[in-house]
Amino acid sequence: MIWRNPWAWLGLLTIAVPVLIHLLTRRTARVQRFPTLRFLGESAQIAARRLRLHDPLLLAVRILILVMATAALAQPYFDRPDRQSRGARTITRAIVVDTSASMQRATPAGRGAIEVARDSARTLAEAGAHTIVETTAPSQALAGAAAWLNTQPGAREVVVISDFQLGAVVEADVAALPADIGVQWKRIEVAPGVNQATTAVTRASIGNTVRVLAQTNAAVRAQATLNAAIAAGAPIKDDTTRRVAIVFPGFDAGNTQPVDRPWMGDLVARLPADSLLLRAARGTIDGSEQLLLFTRAEPGTLPGARFVSAVLDAYDTAPSGAERDPDVLADTTLARWSREASEAKRAALPDVSDGRWFWLLALLLIGVESWLRRKQPHAHAA
Repeated sequence: MIWRNPWAWLGLLTIAVPVLIHLLTRRTARVQRFPTLRFLGESAQIAARRLRLHDPLLLAVRILILVMATAALAQPYFDRPDRQSRGARTITRAIVVDTSASMQRATPAGRGAIEVARDSARTLAEAGAHTIVETTAPSQALAGAAAWLNTQPGAREVVVISDFQLGAVVEADVAALPADIGVQWKRIEVAPGVNQATTAVTRASIGNTVRVLAQTNAAVRAQATLNAAIAAGAPIKDDTTRRVAIVFPGFDAGNTQPVDRPWMGDLVARLPADSLLLRAARGTIDGSEQLLLFTRAEPGTLPGARFVSAVLDAYDTAPSGAERDPDVLADTTLARWSREASEAKRAALPDVSDGRWFWLLALLLIGVESWLRRKQPHAHAA
């Protein structure tokens, strides 16, 4: 048995209350009538008072009531074998997905590395309890993943999905993880010699990142403007977490809100001062939140194409020097940092308590105490 709130046992000090009541309460003397006292010899009066327990059974029941109530407040947890085996059958995972610039590259099969990483994360998530964290800095996300796992029972592990460029994860962050949390690494292979997935962009992936919105009679020209900008070499990434819509004159974008997302503000700040941007806002298009960039340029015109190219250039943030580094962590290093998941420490208990059984016993004892008091009408009041 494990006690989630051991400090509650200080409540046992209240046991002294019924004991003192039983010791200090005096019984009412019975009056015995005698026909005469003249034949009784005189005796010296001696003051005497003995502290003596009365009704020890009643006292014991009252003490047990307090003990049961204290035990319930201590929030007991019965660590039964069936609970241990049930927790051991599943592994709770914190899955960290690397979304840094190096993961924008393509895999040898031609798919985007981020897309493959997300599919792998979803497959792992189907195995049991999980949380998925997408981050551009996997090393910094390990501490948060461990903090969440510390609230989970049973076997637990961190799974990192990345191409593992040098610096993506460092040994100090791995060593800081609790010893009972497993660590697994899943490498996503990327095609050599390709720094960014800016080639072979499909129309579907364009729609997932940057789209154009125009009146019905100008929709074809607007899409042609976007296609022309990409064909001219404007970079674009497939990132469904940062969607941008270029709004040409005449299109009703509905209700909009001020820009309050950091990445949205950064993108607007990267636009040239002469980009023909009227205003930027946050809105919902087809059920997804997007950054709306309203322009005064008309679709199908040279200014319109220049504005689209400026937006695509601002969207494609240049990777850092570390992200362009082709060197990756060796498999032997990742194997050395790996460890199997083990059972959670006793401190990581589920948010449940078996105190209800002690409350039930306390209620039963209260009934017994009431019955004893009714059975002994001459007992002292307490």
